[in-house]
Amino acid sequence: MSSVVTRVLDDSFFNTELVAKGCNFYNATMGFPETSLAGAFNKTIMLHQGTFIEFYGFTPSEAYNQTFRVSNPTSGDSTLEYPEPGTGGLFYTTLSDVLVQFDGPLLLFDYAVASVTELEILHDQTIIVDDSNTEIQWGGNWEEKRNYTLNRPLGFQGGSWGATVNARPHGNGTHESDKVGDYFIFQFQGSSILVGGITPQNRTDPIYQVVLANISELSSFDNFHLKLNFTLDGYSQAAVFTGETISQPVGTPHFPYFQNDSLAEGNHTLVMTVDDVTGNTSVVIDYLTYKPSFATLKDKPIFPPIILNGNSTSSPDPPSDPPPGPRSNTATIIGRSGKYASLTGGDLRIHQQCPI
Repeated sequence: MSSVVTRVLDDSFFNTELVAKGCNFYNATMGFPETSLAGAFNKTIMLHQGTFIEFYGFTPSEAYNQTFRVSNPTSGDSTLEYPEPGTGGLFYTTLSDVLVQFDGPLLLFDYAVASVTELEILHDQTIIVDDSNTEIQWGGNWEEKRNYTLNRPLGFQGGSWGATVNARPHGNGTHESDKVGDYFIFQFQGSSILVGGITPQNRTDPIYQVVLANISELSSFDNFHLKLNFTLDGYSQAAVFTGETISQPVGTPHFPYFQNDSLAEGNHTLVMTVDDVTGNTSVVIDYLTYKPSFATLKDKPIFPPIILNGNSTSSPDPPSDPPPGPRSNTATIIGRSGKYASLTGGDLRIHQQCPI
C-alpha cells in the first residue's frame, strides 16, 4: 500500500499535437497524434533526485508500431516497447531526466503522475491519491482488487482507422463494495476534491461489446440503483446512479462519483457511505484528487485517524457556513448527454455517450 505523494500532469502539460475530448480520459482530454506525425508529444522531463514519473494512456493496437524512443543525457538514446498492445493504463516509468518521444502512430496519451519532493512548490498543482494509499481509511467489507482489466472495451475511430482497446484502472487496482454501510474517510488540506472510479454497472450483464459501425448498439441495458452519501465537513449530499441516467458508459474509467472545486482553503474531511444497492451493482473507487493548500510537502499536515460512531464521526464540528456546492440530503440524479466525443480540429470519434 502506497503513501507516496504524487501530482498528476494532464496531457495539456505536454506538447501534444492534437487534443481529443471524452469522458473516459483523465480530465476528459487526451493527446492524440495523427498517423502521419512523429509522435504524441516530444517533451524533456526534468526530475528531482529520488523522484519518478509515470505515463498513462492507450497503447497502439497490435497492428501498429509498438516501440517508442527515449533520450537519456547519461546513457544516450534507447528504443523501448509498450508493455502490451491496445491497453489503457501505465505504459512507461522513468527515474531520471529524459527526452521522451513517442513515435506513434495511434498512441492515445492521457496523463502522467510524478512523485513530489519535500520542498517542491505545489501551487496550482493537483495531488492524486490512489485507492491503495494509506491516507484513505476504508471501513466495512470493501474488496480490494489488483492487476485486472475492465470488462468494457472502448472503441475509437478516426479517419481511415479504428481500434478497440481495453482499460485498466489507475494504479492497476480499485476498492469495490456492494454492502450497505461500507464507507471511506479522507482528510486533506486543499481547495477541491474529486472521487474518481469506474462507472457503476449491472455485473450480471454480458461483456459490453463495442460495435464501431452502429452507435445505437452502444446503449446500456444495465438495470440497477446505487445510492451513495457524501458528507463533506459535516454536510451531506446524496447521489443516485442508475443505468439510464449515469453520465458515461457503464464499467468505464475516470467516472466522477463526487466533485467540489470551490472549497475554502484549509482542512477538510470527506466521508462516503454506501446507502442503498439494488440490482447486482457496486461502487468502484479508483483514486481521489485535490488541489493542496499547503505550499510544499514539508507543510503537509498529518491527520489522526477518525473513528465512525454510527452515522457520525469524531471529526471537528461542522463550520457555521457549509462548503460551497450542493449539500442537501436530496438525491442527485447524475444525467446523461448523447453527444459524441470528438477530436479538436480532426475527425476522431470516441463511441460513447457522455458530456463534453
